[in-house]
Amino acid sequence: MRKILTIAVREFRSTALTKAFLFGAVVFPLLIWGGMLGVSAMDFKKPPLEGKLVVVDATNGSKLGPALVQYFDPEAQKQRAEQAKALIDQAAAQQAKALGKSPEQVKSEINFAMSAMGINLEPAKVVVELVPAETDVQSLKQRTRTGEVMAVVRIDERTMALDPTLFIPEQPVADEDADPSRDLRRELRDKGGPGTYEFIQGTQLRPDHAGALRQGVERVVKDERYRRAGVEPMTVSALSQLPVVARSTVVTDTGERSSSEGLTRMLPFIFLMLLYMSVMMGGNYLFYGTLEEKSSRVMEVILSAVSARQLLIGKMIGQGLVGLMVMAIYAGLGMAAASRFNLLQQVPMDLLPWLLVYFIIAYGLIGSLMLAVGSAVTEIREAQSLFTPITILIILPFMLMIPVMQNPGSLLARAASFFPPTLPYVMVMRLSQPSHVIPLWELLATVLVGVLGVIVTIWAAAKVFRVGVLMYGKPPSFGTLLKWIRHA
Repeated sequence: MRKILTIAVREFRSTALTKAFLFGAVVFPLLIWGGMLGVSAMDFKKPPLEGKLVVVDATNGSKLGPALVQYFDPEAQKQRAEQAKALIDQAAAQQAKALGKSPEQVKSEINFAMSAMGINLEPAKVVVELVPAETDVQSLKQRTRTGEVMAVVRIDERTMALDPTLFIPEQPVADEDADPSRDLRRELRDKGGPGTYEFIQGTQLRPDHAGALRQGVERVVKDERYRRAGVEPMTVSALSQLPVVARSTVVTDTGERSSSEGLTRMLPFIFLMLLYMSVMMGGNYLFYGTLEEKSSRVMEVILSAVSARQLLIGKMIGQGLVGLMVMAIYAGLGMAAASRFNLLQQVPMDLLPWLLVYFIIAYGLIGSLMLAVGSAVTEIREAQSLFTPITILIILPFMLMIPVMQNPGSLLARAASFFPPTLPYVMVMRLSQPSHVIPLWELLATVLVGVLGVIVTIWAAAKVFRVGVLMYGKPPSFGTLLKWIRHA
């Protein structure tokens, strides 16, 4: 036992105390955390929208041009900003009540998100210039090239089309000349369909500013459509702005807790990646460490002091501790980020002990396979053919990710929970969904199946390791490895 512990400590120190590992597993996460703090404190204020917008209004009655002038009027923008701020306050109050936070916290998060997405409620200084419908478009394009104007918008009756038949794709007719809508359909097909308008901009216009201009155009177009349909635009606007907020609560055997829909959807993927990353890091170190020791003949010296079984177990324990440390670091980083954004109560803490159990199962399966392949070859290129079945086992959890996340109680999800290569990953995804409860007997049964799978895999890997670790020359095939397992 003392020799096994000595090997485990050596493996852990040779990996975890190197500069490269410390940077990748410790410094890099700290840089990510510092970046999050820096981003949260960063001022996302962007330069205001300022310049001239040329509008070519070719609609009947030419009402959209004056509507755009009114839309960008400073007083109108001020009123819209006040309405938007009132809605933000109302939404913050409702969301705070649903999540158990203070309205100031929620409002701060909303304002931060709006700033990060480039949403600015400050009034824009846009001068709208109306030009006749017959104005040459090429001359207007030249004005955008020189930067004289920010953009040119051309709107005609195609933009305002309310006739549903215009949205029907062109149908073949026996006599093309007998189709009364032939010319109109052809024009719409060649020049753009219903609801389209021309937006011409220069290279100096920022993407967020262009989006703000398009938003204004689309707003006045919709308002005019409402009027033509006999609906008051203010009524539609008032009805559409009434918030509908779900107060999600998950009822469990031990009580109740609030639930965030976005985080709930992401939790299975987050825990899957946490488990996968830590297991693969420990497994890769096992493979490359064993391969390096064998190719440099250091393995022969080590085996003169310890048995192959002791070396195998020591290596598995040492690199397993490395993977466990990686998982602990990134799990701590994730919980710190959740606490920073007041989402810690959404993280299922009762999953963490099971995460440790399923990490041991996943690492035992992948690590033993990596160790077997690393002991059987002397160069990385020789391991490519042997890695094919391992690669298939590695990608299986990701192939099952979507169906398991969508229906964690399905027959497929439950069957994959009893297949050792996918068992730990699928169970972690199922456990991380608060709306799905797994019976205790199923948890214990999957652990038993997983442990049996690990025992069988380590037994097979030990046979390959015992033979392959001192064998040089022609690299073995997959069939050769099976012979070693049967006869070693």
